[in-house]
Amino acid sequence: CVCVCVKGKFCSVPSRFRFLSFFLFFAFFFFAQTNFEHATRIPFMISVPGLTPGKTAGPVEAVDLFPTLVEAAAEVKLPPCPADTQKSRTTSICTEGRSLVPLLKNPQTLWQYPAFSQYERSNEAVMGYTMRSNEYRYTMWVKFDSTKAKPDFSSVVAEELYSHAEHPVPIDFNMEHTNVVGATHLKPVVEKMRAHVIKCASRPDLCGPAPDLF
Repeated sequence: CVCVCVKGKFCSVPSRFRFLSFFLFFAFFFFAQTNFEHATRIPFMISVPGLTPGKTAGPVEAVDLFPTLVEAAAEVKLPPCPADTQKSRTTSICTEGRSLVPLLKNPQTLWQYPAFSQYERSNEAVMGYTMRSNEYRYTMWVKFDSTKAKPDFSSVVAEELYSHAEHPVPIDFNMEHTNVVGATHLKPVVEKMRAHVIKCASRPDLCGPAPDLF
């Protein structure tokens, strides 16, 4: 639980009750060491005095919490961290997330930013980049140079696409068992999501909205 002071009042923020997902043997993986929904989706609740409670279906990320609390508490918008890694490390205050204050003020705001996660297969020198929109989860596995921390998007090992057309998303484990990346009618979806991952995976916050994915 995070407690911040907003305009002289205390705001209780049960931020990210992260179920560490000690689910056993789901899709042949243990714990939360996957790119599947069960490891990347978490409850996310923020309460700000003076704002009417609401709910949004917009995909958000854990990295969005910091800039959101800063703007809600101090009415300050944090600058994005530099794209250059070394410059970013020497910047005293910056963020790689997006403030969710617009969603807090109006949960019906059109939020067209997909959520990104990644997890490696270190024994195979492969990195998995996964992107979640309202309707789909797309995952791309590519060769990865760990010494340079650099993916090779020209060397694709595998791709996955899972449909999440059902709303609300089921809370049981009966999901993401059927990889539909090869479905002919979903080829335009795969092409759009693949291009967006290649363009934005390294710094999603520096990419603009993706209306063609929503």
